[in-house]
Amino acid sequence: MSKHTAKLSHRTFLTPLDAEKRTLHLEISLSGSISYLPGDSIALDVENSPHRVEKWLKKFSKNPHEIVVNRRTQEELPLYSYLKKQVNLQSIQDGDLSRARPLMPRFYSIASSQSLYPNQMHLLVTLEEFLDEEGQKMMGVGSEYLFSELGLNDSVQFKLYPNEQFRLPHPTVPLIMVGPGTGLAPFKAFLEERMYQNAPAKSWLLFGERNRKSHFYYEDFLTGLERSGQLELSLAFSRDGDQKVYVQDRLKEQKEKLFNYLDEGAVIYICGDAKMMAKGVTETLEMLYSEKTSKDLDEAKEWLRRLKAEGRLKLDVY
Repeated sequence: MSKHTAKLSHRTFLTPLDAEKRTLHLEISLSGSISYLPGDSIALDVENSPHRVEKWLKKFSKNPHEIVVNRRTQEELPLYSYLKKQVNLQSIQDGDLSRARPLMPRFYSIASSQSLYPNQMHLLVTLEEFLDEEGQKMMGVGSEYLFSELGLNDSVQFKLYPNEQFRLPHPTVPLIMVGPGTGLAPFKAFLEERMYQNAPAKSWLLFGERNRKSHFYYEDFLTGLERSGQLELSLAFSRDGDQKVYVQDRLKEQKEKLFNYLDEGAVIYICGDAKMMAKGVTETLEMLYSEKTSKDLDEAKEWLRRLKAEGRLKLDVY
């Protein structure tokens, strides 16, 4: 799979600058040879910041100009470049370069339809921020690269990963999309594509985050679609009320709508956290089916397996 080169053309916060959890919208300008479809993702190359590299060099009294060999590729290059672009610095905190593991790319679902944005690719990125052992605020390597190291019009490299298992159905087929947090990304692309198609089928999005004021990503776009009748929108902001509310709670509240959609042939899409969210949503679907049909949980699980086999339940989780 070959790498593509493109340029970062726009970067903006979708959250307040002082939000506890900060999220970026990125736009990447593409050359004419790069094509993608809604549902696809990319593996984006990132780099260690100069600060991280210089801290490591100083800690182990290493010469940044020393020529080293990448043992995986046999490439010879200066130590500084090797550390900046190719090494997971956490793997060599004892100073032993023979232990170096590769700096891995970061995976992102594409948040745009190329039908509407022929020369662009949009990404929805939450910054990983934490306190280090000294109590200083730090960012993850990928977050720091995208937020502060990568300048506008700088080149980025990525591999495109088509996702044939997460494609839009025919424009006449209704959609149920469950995408809290950055799991919203492919569904923004889906909705843009359906706008372009002037699709007649209904679309229902269940989106959740911490609070509406700070974390309602693409609010104007989504509420605009809702006002125009192109989207049914169910929101779950976990920290806005006395009790935490999640997308699966909205499914429970609107179970009649859920089964009406399914009776009309809808496809359910789930994107986001695998461990908690997707597990919670699939268990809720099983429970609601069991309640509706008076069948036991094993039969409900079999129903969900049938939906998957028929291509009517699709997951993109991580």
